[in-house]
Amino acid sequence: MQHFRADCGLICFYCKLNAQGFLPFAKSHRYSFCRVADDLIDNATSVAEARIWIEKFRYFLDISYEPSQAKIVAKEYVEAQFPLDTQSALLQLPTEHLSPEPFNDLLRGFEMDLAFSKSQVGGPIGLEGTSSRALNP
Repeated sequence: MQHFRADCGLICFYCKLNAQGFLPFAKSHRYSFCRVADDLIDNATSVAEARIWIEKFRYFLDISYEPSQAKIVAKEYVEAQFPLDTQSALLQLPTEHLSPEPFNDLLRGFEMDLAFSKSQVGGPIGLEGTSSRALNP
């Protein structure tokens, strides 16, 4: 599947996480989660597959933020549903120290990006200008 979203979306999301005063030790874990989500969704072979990945990430976040037995259930889910080379990025996410809302915002952003898929607009969207404006206001 073509990349329909500019990396500036991920950069802006990461900046939002940092602006919320998250603990420094969690930065690399947050970034790893974002990269894995971005890669799996952007590299999906179809819009339908991308939507499945979004739902898998959403469910992972839902169970990861559940208070009881969250880590055990999340670990079992990740091992069953995600590629081996992505699992550590998900399982090391320190959800006990992070708000789920920025991650949910990221997933909503992916959903909005899918609304502009190649099949709906006839080709990839030119986001280079948007990226440039976001990075150089």
